[in-house]
Amino acid sequence: MDVHVTPDPVPQGETGEISIKLTGCGTQCGSGEGAVYINGQFSGSFSIDENGEGAAYTLNTLSAATYSLHVKWFGNSTVSNTDVTQDLVVTSKQLPPGTPTATIDPINIPEHQYAWVHIHDVCNSACGSGQYYIDGKFAGGFFLNDSGDDTVPIYPGVTQGPHTLTVTYFGNADYAPAPSGNIPFTVIENNLPPTTLTAAPRGDTIPANQYSPMTINLVPGAQSLSCEGQGQVFVDGQYSDTFFVFADNHVEGNGRPYALLRPSSPGVSHHVAVNYFGNTSCKYTSYSFDFIPQ
Repeated sequence: MDVHVTPDPVPQGETGEISIKLTGCGTQCGSGEGAVYINGQFSGSFSIDENGEGAAYTLNTLSAATYSLHVKWFGNSTVSNTDVTQDLVVTSKQLPPGTPTATIDPINIPEHQYAWVHIHDVCNSACGSGQYYIDGKFAGGFFLNDSGDDTVPIYPGVTQGPHTLTVTYFGNADYAPAPSGNIPFTVIENNLPPTTLTAAPRGDTIPANQYSPMTINLVPGAQSLSCEGQGQVFVDGQYSDTFFVFADNHVEGNGRPYALLRPSSPGVSHHVAVNYFGNTSCKYTSYSFDFIPQ
């Protein structure tokens, strides 16, 4: 019995085929069946026609390794049972490296302001994740969507002066891990006019152990400015909600006309911190208050 694997070796992530043929019986082999085993485990069955030709058996995707392939013909009234054992080699798939890129908005960041890093890698689905670094120090992680994109923050606190951002992409099934090049940016003196932020619960009482609406108001440092952007609400240091400032400076919650306070226990004072991230016209600012759920 002849057994051939195509391609040989089989690249990881691809399927291979096993062709099987009985020898020495010409066109009088008689039909029958057999089985394929990989590392001693049953993998599937095959059939052979009267000419001794077996239908090509498709190998399932295997990880990179050398396996023991055992092909067993059960025999019939013409040809007795026989078997063949040989190596089945699956080689590591040679992936092209990812090509992560990043842009920073704004590239000149006013001190104590948020900035945004737009990360992209060529990808169509299950694109994967990675991390980004400022001056070689870990700054956060990112998770690419099915178009290979994500947007992550540079948080306030980076000192004035020139800095370097780098991105490390962890790879996926189609692309190997890869770093980006160096992306320079500068933190500059913050001369933006001050922004006024206020916030308060909606209603006279706040019910305990459930989400509660709150109102956020923002006034720019000059009437003509648009503070379009976003911010976040924290209760006792834990994330509660994201809010959005529109071009006309009115504020809404995440998909609703108000922001939310997370559920809190009754009869105890809780601390709320509301942080507006700022933009190129409006200064980063925050507001805080305490409340006691009833």
